[in-house]
Amino acid sequence: MRLKNSFALFAICASTALFTACFDSGGGGKYDGFDFGDNDRNKVVALGDSITEGFTCDDETKSYPTRIAEMTKLTVINAGKSGERTTEAAARAGRVLDSNKPGFLLILTGHNDAIFDRDANAVINNIRSIVNSARNRKTVPILSTLVPIGAPRRFATGPAREYSERIRQLAAELDVELVDMEKEFGDDPASLQCDGLHPNDAGSAVIAAAFADKLP
Repeated sequence: MRLKNSFALFAICASTALFTACFDSGGGGKYDGFDFGDNDRNKVVALGDSITEGFTCDDETKSYPTRIAEMTKLTVINAGKSGERTTEAAARAGRVLDSNKPGFLLILTGHNDAIFDRDANAVINNIRSIVNSARNRKTVPILSTLVPIGAPRRFATGPAREYSERIRQLAAELDVELVDMEKEFGDDPASLQCDGLHPNDAGSAVIAAAFADKLP
């Protein structure tokens, strides 16, 4: 769904008693036969950088993990870490999963790598490692392409787009649930804060709705 469609859905759900039901049609019963082991299928961990943590540079913005918890009524752990690259995310993924034992892991990372134009192969291998860490622990990984990067950081747009394309390929290769955040946002800069990197309140709502659609 594009930005305007995300808001239409959010507005409809928020104004009716069917708020939760609007998002129940996403992941739904597709996970009913999945072996979660000793993980809590009603718990979600969101792994990422400052976009996940909830950084703000202009207007107050509610983090997308908080929004997902409100939408789905699931327990959502915000494991975002400002300034983190995919290397650090991959290194701590196992510890985060072991300490929380979630049924689902949301993976939105790579923006700090894009800013420094780091090698795409290394970035994708780090993300592959995170997916494998989840699967090895019977946690369902849900992978996302990057939130588009805009002015004044357009120098990172090219790497971000390359990573997103490679993430799509990785999701298809590993048969992983994919949220195409790049397409969800499109080219509308109105969904980003003044730094061209972090989503504003509107952008945060788009991320939350897109991920929630993949959850039970």
